[in-house]
Amino acid sequence: MDLTVDRNTSTLTGKTIYAPTLLRPTGEYEGYDAAPDPDVVAVADQAREFVAQIKRQEIGIRLETPFVRTDGPESALGNLYTDAMLGSFDADIAIHTVNSSIRADLPAGELTFGSMFEMSPFDNRITIIELSGAELRQVISEQAHKTNFRIGFSGMRVAVACLGAVMTVEMKLVDERIIQDSDVVSIVIVDYLALGGDRIFQSVMPEGGYELQADAPLARDAIIGWLRERGGTISASEFLSDDHPKWNLPSPLDNECHLISK
Repeated sequence: MDLTVDRNTSTLTGKTIYAPTLLRPTGEYEGYDAAPDPDVVAVADQAREFVAQIKRQEIGIRLETPFVRTDGPESALGNLYTDAMLGSFDADIAIHTVNSSIRADLPAGELTFGSMFEMSPFDNRITIIELSGAELRQVISEQAHKTNFRIGFSGMRVAVACLGAVMTVEMKLVDERIIQDSDVVSIVIVDYLALGGDRIFQSVMPEGGYELQADAPLARDAIIGWLRERGGTISASEFLSDDHPKWNLPSPLDNECHLISK
C-alpha cells in the first residue's frame, strides 16, 4: 500500500522538528479498497456526537472565575476537590493527591460534564477508611518531606515543627479539636490510594489491605453531585486557604527531622 505523507518542517535552535503527520492510504491492500468504510464511519460519527452531547451537559453551577491548578497542595481547585469529597460523605477528613490526580483547570462559566471529566479523568471509586491518630500522624510526617506532590486534604489543619531532629505533628479538626494518637479518624479517599497508590498509606496499611466498597460512587460523580446540590455561583477566592493554610511547615524543613515512633 502506498502511503502519502504530508510533512512540514520548522527549525528551532538549529534542530529540525517534524510536525505531526497524517498518513493517507491510497490504492489497494490485499485486493481491497483502502478507503474508509462508510458504515464504520457512520457508527463512529454517531458515537462522537453522543460523547459531544454528554460533554456539553451542564452541571447546574456557574464558575465566576477559573479554578486553576498550582504546584502546591492548596490551590483553589485542589481545595474545591477535597471539600466536595468531604462534603459528600459522613467522615472527618478527605485526602487526595491533588497535584497528580487533577489533570486540567476548570474554566469560568457554566460548568459542564466535559470540563469535570477533563479535570478528573480517572474512574476511581470512593472508599472510607479509618486510621488511628497515631497512624494519621505517621502519614502526615512522611508527606511533610515531599514538595511537588504533597497530599491535599479537607477537614483539618496540620502544624509541623522540628526540635533538632525530632518532628512534632499537631493535627486539628475544623472544630478545633486536636487529634490524639488514640483517636479513630474516618477518612474519605479513592480506591487507588486504598490499594497502595502513590504509597501514601503504605506504612500504616493493615495486613490484607483496606476493605473497598464496590458499590461506592466514582469520585468524579460524587463531586458533581455535591456541586449540583450547591448550585448558584462560586469563585476561586472562596476556596483559597492562604489566610488559614492547611499545611503549616518550617521553611526549610530539615531533612534530618523525623517523627519518633512511640
